[in-house]
Amino acid sequence: MPERALFLARSHETICLSAAVASEIREVLARPKFRKYVSDASRDRILDILGAAAIAFSTSSGQPRWSSSQSSE
Repeated sequence: MPERALFLARSHETICLSAAVASEIREVLARPKFRKYVSDASRDRILDILGAAAIAFSTSSGQPRWSSSQSSE
């Protein structure tokens, strides 16, 4: 189910993701209380979908810097 929600979001909106947020999502989905809802394989698929669909950016300077060719206008 989470994978379907990501595909739907990707088809209608732009997903933006920083390395810090990706790391936090990975850590949260690996927590014991979520393991009964999200298998390791499902977690990996979710992270793969996010990685492939998202526009990655860095916030190290406090302001987003897009890593793709899109501008932040």
